[in-house]
Amino acid sequence: MQHEREEQHGHGHGHGHGHGHDQDHGHGHEPDAATFFDEVAATWDDDPKRAERATAIADAIRASVPLTRQMSGFEFGSGTALLSRSLAPDLGPITVSDPSRGMLEVVAQRLAAEGDTQLTPLLLELGVDPIPGGAAYDLAYGMLALHHVDDVPAALRSLQAALRPGGYLCIADLDADGGAYHAGHSHFHGHHGFDREALAAQLIEGGFVDPHLRTVYHLRKPVDGVEQDFPLFLAVAQVGQVGQAGPDRA
Repeated sequence: MQHEREEQHGHGHGHGHGHGHDQDHGHGHEPDAATFFDEVAATWDDDPKRAERATAIADAIRASVPLTRQMSGFEFGSGTALLSRSLAPDLGPITVSDPSRGMLEVVAQRLAAEGDTQLTPLLLELGVDPIPGGAAYDLAYGMLALHHVDDVPAALRSLQAALRPGGYLCIADLDADGGAYHAGHSHFHGHHGFDREALAAQLIEGGFVDPHLRTVYHLRKPVDGVEQDFPLFLAVAQVGQVGQAGPDRA
């Protein structure tokens, strides 16, 4: 969920949500997470650090993927769609999905007020709900969202199926931290970040090719009264072209 919606309580996006959740999310499937994000949706964008983070991730995606206005985008765990709004000038139509109705209501209200028809909100829980439309997208992305998703392999397979051959997947999320980032967040029941090598292997197993990961941002938040640094990586991978060799499953 670009959510990281824990940020509000100290994070930074973006929901399995995306919310750029940052619980600072992005989200998921935790029994209390959707309710939490619904409750904080109206004030989510009040923290300027969230917009700053979305801009930084958008810049990292631009530096990694050759974006064009002919490309269609799909954001998972979009939260209030800060990341998609940052990428919108460089993309065509964008679907912004999130499992939080409250977050999507904020998106819909903003789109209506601005007369924006480029973004389309979609209520969807990645890894649980199928992404409609078949292989309809050229770029899928999420910020601080995947760690809210219970079944990461299922989520990656779903995203792979939603992308056209040669399409790109970009995942911005936390390194494995042993639970430090989400300490004290009783509503969080997701993954405590990701081991980069393990995620790269999951991407290959999920049908993607040439995954590469690099640090693109640093979140800072107090843990037990001491400010700590949490690196945020961007993983970029592609769907293989027709005829391109995929992972050996023998």
